[in-house]
Amino acid sequence: MGVEIQEHHDAAKEIEKSLLELHQMFLDMAVMVEAQGEQMDDIKHYVKNAFEY
Repeated sequence: MGVEIQEHHDAAKEIEKSLLELHQMFLDMAVMVEAQGEQMDDIKHYVKNAFEY
């Protein structure tokens, strides 16, 4: 019985570790999306200025 409980505990810890890694990936992706959004805004601004020139 003790071995089974330990296996469940270990499995739960692995799931927790995987979820924390997934959470970090989403945080990293949010930072990249934000940065790309700013770059797209800059490109749009430069294209608009080029057409107005």
